[in-house]
Amino acid sequence: MIALAAVSMFTACAEKVEGPVDPYSVNWTYLRPKNVPTKVITCTDAGELVAMFSTQDTVLTYVQCTKPAPKNINTTFAIDENLIEAYNKANGTNCILLENVSLVSNTLTVEAGKYVSSDTLKITYNEAALKEYFVTFTEAAEFLVPITMTSVSDGGTMSETNSIYLYYKLQIKTAEQTEEPIGQLYDRTNVIFKVDGVEEPSLKDGSTGTDVYFGTGVELFIDLGAQIQLTDIRFRPYYDYWYYMFKNVTVEMSADGQTYFDAGTYELYSAYDYYITWFGPKNVRYVRMNTSGYQYSSSYKPWISEVEIYVKK
Repeated sequence: MIALAAVSMFTACAEKVEGPVDPYSVNWTYLRPKNVPTKVITCTDAGELVAMFSTQDTVLTYVQCTKPAPKNINTTFAIDENLIEAYNKANGTNCILLENVSLVSNTLTVEAGKYVSSDTLKITYNEAALKEYFVTFTEAAEFLVPITMTSVSDGGTMSETNSIYLYYKLQIKTAEQTEEPIGQLYDRTNVIFKVDGVEEPSLKDGSTGTDVYFGTGVELFIDLGAQIQLTDIRFRPYYDYWYYMFKNVTVEMSADGQTYFDAGTYELYSAYDYYITWFGPKNVRYVRMNTSGYQYSSSYKPWISEVEIYVKK
């Protein structure tokens, strides 16, 4: 009887005491790690879409198990907006959910005896809706599509590696160098050009043989004679030899000559036949520019012969 009681006590204790789970005995089911590159969207400050990522179905990753599946293991997925707050906190971002994105299928299967799903996680985009959406932004923005595993069928156990994050960055472009102006040439008869405070009519005389020195730190001031919708500016160096062009220019503009706004800093290409183009025409009368650097070397000083102004057509 004593022996029987001892066995009963041992059995009771064995039912209540659980040892640690051996992680190697679990068939963990997880998303294979994948580096998903940033997708960039570019719009102009005039509300036009310049560039957008490919909207073909995007293949992301497989589902994998740490052991062969004892039978078909089905996993389901969803886009989960609730993950964004934690992502922003961990990465110092300010993402919002990118809408008009959906999963091609919310289920992936690891077939019996296999480690990896035969299919991949994929997403698709509503391209037309996205284009309409992006151009409504007037400032840069960050977007996120967080995709997470929501369930795993019998035979597998969900791992902590169960989510993937798609990051998108919208940039607003105010200007760039272009090969063709978007505006039409402006009559410079009443335009006043001053270089370091000295009026220089040769910058509008139509000749590339008359020029003005533009060394490092030179300021070009332009009074357009009236408030116009400025779209482009073109610099022409001495006889259109590109190596007489300065390298960098910082631009400020003003409607009243008192309050100026930053219109960008540009590193010019090694050519004279490029234009600085502002996508959203600027309603201004005064332009202030500071130039610096050498296009080729200090042996070829910057000498500018003409400054062309373009206005909205």
